[in-house]
Amino acid sequence: ILMWAVYDKGAILTKTLTININRLILGWRVGIVDFEYDAPQKLCLDVAVGVIPPVLDGTEDYEDVMCYATIVDNIKSYRDSGHIRLVETIAGHICDDILTHPMALWAKVTVTKPNIIDECDGVGVTLYKEKQDC
Repeated sequence: ILMWAVYDKGAILTKTLTININRLILGWRVGIVDFEYDAPQKLCLDVAVGVIPPVLDGTEDYEDVMCYATIVDNIKSYRDSGHIRLVETIAGHICDDILTHPMALWAKVTVTKPNIIDECDGVGVTLYKEKQDC
């Protein structure tokens, strides 16, 4: 997906490339209710990141792109850091971590707890942050 975005405090108008990580399913120790401290529960994460696109000149230099595998590895490391009380905290941490990358312009993270409420597929939050929000 290509979108128009302003980069470097309005100095440069450029196209952005969106990195998508869809339905990352992880066991996570999250929640405020007593039973949620007993064992990890399933979370579903969707992540979108607007990045400065690489130069598409045929060189395909890996150093010119933001690696989606690194984003996933960083999310897993955060998951392994201990119990988190709120899904809002998870979404905020992931956005802030992504936006430390020099190519990242914005991040959108959705964290869903599936099967928590019988009447719906899942509940959760979506957080959108731009580089200047950090």
